[in-house]
Amino acid sequence: MNPDDAAAYNNRGAAYGKLKQYERAVEDYGKAIALNPDFAAAYRNRGIVHAHTGRYEESAQDLKKAGILFSYSARNDDSVKAFSYCFDLREELENVDVIYCGLAQFLITLDPDVIIELKKMRVQDERVKKIFDLAVRKLYKEDIVDEITTLEKEEKREEMKLLFDLIKRE
Repeated sequence: MNPDDAAAYNNRGAAYGKLKQYERAVEDYGKAIALNPDFAAAYRNRGIVHAHTGRYEESAQDLKKAGILFSYSARNDDSVKAFSYCFDLREELENVDVIYCGLAQFLITLDPDVIIELKKMRVQDERVKKIFDLAVRKLYKEDIVDEITTLEKEEKREEMKLLFDLIKRE
């Protein structure tokens, strides 16, 4: 009834998703996101629907965005779930978004299985590769503060801020 209610579009999208009316679900999630660009659940839900329809790149982008938004909202469990779902796409897609999600998941959970899987992947993005290497070195208690500070100053992509914040945590 209210065309400006992002939550209503998200909920209707969920209903369409359960009915396997994926295109309609994607449309409603898109409306929810247009009304509220920080609506993490809508990104997550749309990402899941994209995965069901084989649109893995779009899925990874949405799930990464959801994980970032959940993380900044202090919803760590939801953040880990979004990053994990994205990282699970690695069998279908090996791109920087999937690797980013795996790295974020690892930095939040310190799950050794994630780092093992990440080591098997080809990281094309040099900055992500460097952050990955620094994360491994941090596990071995190496001092990486100066290198992180330098990388952070050079990085222009806003989405990378989360990885820097996570790697700097104690």
